[in-house]
Amino acid sequence: MFFLCLFGKGTKISKYLIDHDKVYQVVLKLGIQTDTGDREGSIIKEQDVDLKHLEEENVEKVLKSFLGKQSQVPPMYSAIKVKRKKIV
Repeated sequence: MFFLCLFGKGTKISKYLIDHDKVYQVVLKLGIQTDTGDREGSIIKEQDVDLKHLEEENVEKVLKSFLGKQSQVPPMYSAIKVKRKKIV
């Protein structure tokens, strides 16, 4: 397994990597919501997390729902591309 980070002009080669299988690793902070949908934003809502939701059976069920093709709505502050071209 390898990890590739692209910066600056190096991001121009990302178009050659787009159509390949991807694997994601995440770190979560549960119970908060930010105004940008990511950790960079300001916290706009906080709530306690019911530990029952973190039981192995429940977590496994949620993780399995992410397998296969996904339709995602990017956070409002993300770059949105259609046919590999940025739209404003």
